[in-house]
Amino acid sequence: MANSEEHSTLYKIALVLEYDGTRYAGFQLQPRHPTVQGALEQALARLTQEVIRVHPASRTDAGAHAWGQVIAFQSRAARSLDSYVRGLNFHLPPDIRVQAAYQVPLAFDPKRDAYAREYHYRVLRRAAPSALLRWHAYHVAFALDLEAMRAAAGSLPGSRDFAPFSGLDKWSTIRRLDRIDVTEEGDLVTIELEGSAFLPQQVRRTAGALLQVGMKRLAVEKFVKLAHSGQRSVLGPTLPAHGLHLIRVGYADFPPRPEG
Repeated sequence: MANSEEHSTLYKIALVLEYDGTRYAGFQLQPRHPTVQGALEQALARLTQEVIRVHPASRTDAGAHAWGQVIAFQSRAARSLDSYVRGLNFHLPPDIRVQAAYQVPLAFDPKRDAYAREYHYRVLRRAAPSALLRWHAYHVAFALDLEAMRAAAGSLPGSRDFAPFSGLDKWSTIRRLDRIDVTEEGDLVTIELEGSAFLPQQVRRTAGALLQVGMKRLAVEKFVKLAHSGQRSVLGPTLPAHGLHLIRVGYADFPPRPEG
């Protein structure tokens, strides 16, 4: 983005963010509670001397984390992209970091333009809880049947009614799930979901239901029957948000390709 003394030009900037959501009441602004959006808008105000509202690809829950959140905002400040990265990271608290900045078309919408979102829910499967992962993985002190969990998960991909995994009733519950995997690395089990968009609580309820299968409290056949029943909120429980990580948001034309 070219440097200029002119302030009449309106720029749109997209940022890729990484944050630890432990001490935040989610991404979205809330009165009297710290949020990721609030911290970011305060940092932008200090950097640009403008009142700026940011728009995210995903409004992550209280306590949830992000490795590849995408947000966008408009500004009349003619700044280099590198100065956004360095300047915002100077003003932001250490649990929020800008990984990259891009100038994008004014029409770019980080939520509506996304064709895919990838979430991971992490489960620590061992007898003793972890001091280091206590806010980043859900602890289960039981053995898990991962093959049963994979069999149950395998029934979910496709475009369908995910009402059984939704706790709220003001959205359409039809969604497209492209991929779901259950992986393990040592004591860490990760439930990976990728799809066009997700309902509130959908990932956490899916992870909760799969853990019920893994602990042999819910048979695979019963899981599949309920998952395809269309009945709202029949699968879960909703696991705590601290095990939830937004990994990536996918776009057709973002990050923008270098010219030339």
